Amino acid sequence: LPQAVCIAGDEAQGSFELALECARFFLCNGRTEQGACGTCPDCCCFDEDSHPDLLLLLGCSAADAEKGLDLSHSPSVLNAQQLGESSHPIRIDTVRKMGHWIFESPQMGGRKVVIISNAHNMLEGAANALLKTFEEPPPRVLIILLTRTFAALLPTLLSSAFTLQMPRRSLADA
Repeated sequence: LPQAVCIAGDEAQGSFELALECARFFLCNGRTEQGACGTCPDCCCFDEDSHPDLLLLLGCSAADAEKGLDLSHSPSVLNAQQLGESSHPIRIDTVRKMGHWIFESPQMGGRKVVIISNAHNMLEGAANALLKTFEEPPPRVLIILLTRTFAALLPTLLSSAFTLQMPRRSLADA
């Protein structure tokens, strides 16, 4: 498995759900060719929206970041507005906190996953801090970046990640 995946597409149309399924599969200790087992302790924590080895990075104001609202272990904190339309930047301090977290020992099955929502809103300093993490990644960690378009990210980040373009579907196709 790659250590970094970048998914480009509309998060509100399925890329966030794809990122969650990738995270579930990566964290699962009983996974099969068909996917996550759904019964191991990791899957149970994931289903309860409280897996300690899953971290979401969120764009937010400086005041919210000081309150710790820039990181979450619960995917349900993201609502549709945050997924599709958030204009709050991902701050360098948030990426640095994530960098420290990924080097801590996992609390459960031995793996960790980070999902960076709206990576296209990452400030330049934050992108450079993330690039440093990409250059020397810890083992058994998966970082998933969600963005509207690859063009919004540093080419050096993209060259270090497996990229996947989610096609935009019309309402009739959906």
